[in-house]
Amino acid sequence: IERYRPNRPIQSARKGYIDPYFDVAKSKRALNPRVGAVQLTPAQQQENNRQWYVSTQGKAEQSGTLQDPLLSIQEAVDRSKPGDIINVLPGRYKESVLVQETHLTLRGVRIEGEKLVPILSPEEHPRPIIDPSETGTHEQALFLQDTLYGMTISGLTIEGALTGLTVIGRIDDVPPEPVIEGILFQHNQKAFDADCGGGVLRNNHFKDNDVATTFRAGNHWHVLRNEFHGPGAGVVFSMLITHGLQGFTLEENRFKGAGIYVDSLHGRHGAGLQISNN
Repeated sequence: IERYRPNRPIQSARKGYIDPYFDVAKSKRALNPRVGAVQLTPAQQQENNRQWYVSTQGKAEQSGTLQDPLLSIQEAVDRSKPGDIINVLPGRYKESVLVQETHLTLRGVRIEGEKLVPILSPEEHPRPIIDPSETGTHEQALFLQDTLYGMTISGLTIEGALTGLTVIGRIDDVPPEPVIEGILFQHNQKAFDADCGGGVLRNNHFKDNDVATTFRAGNHWHVLRNEFHGPGAGVVFSMLITHGLQGFTLEENRFKGAGIYVDSLHGRHGAGLQISNN
């Protein structure tokens, strides 16, 4: 993985898409959209399952263990391999994070006594906060690019970004289904932006964002048990002319002051959308 450098436009793996925020031009994934689309067996996942730890009290040159944590989430991501788990301790992380590896778990955790406890609910505190507002490149807080297979993101707060969490990947018949859960999205211009073939967005809270979620390729997304609060739109379907909403489910969500907005959904491409019990 090439070292992350902000504000360097590159040609993404998605043909014709220019990413204005990250320089990954020499990365294999930037040049080949099929790299990373492999499926790990349980044995491979166990073999590669290394634990990394990140703390606001850590240092960049440390080993990344619980006793010697890293200082930034990006440093842990850059060192990780498929199957690894990145544990982020409570605190404010003033950075933009680019993820290019598959089959990673990026999760918020806290220490209770001698136990390491994963943060499962967006209402649990204290928790780690990714806040790019003071970095000078605050467009993205967390950017997943062509790395969605086997990804799990949980237990974080994302705030202060133009786009909080962006997921971009292949659109095909085998949805990558990243799992995003237990996230508190607040005070972002756009909290969540998806342009990929599918995934699971569940048990998250969206508070006071201008736009909570935007789906620009909606096949096989499952949006379940989220809470949407604020004056902005809760769920936006935008420019779904080519790929539509096949297999998209929107169930058991709570909307307060935020609703569903459809923009440029043409013809039969709305077929397959299921909305129930919201």
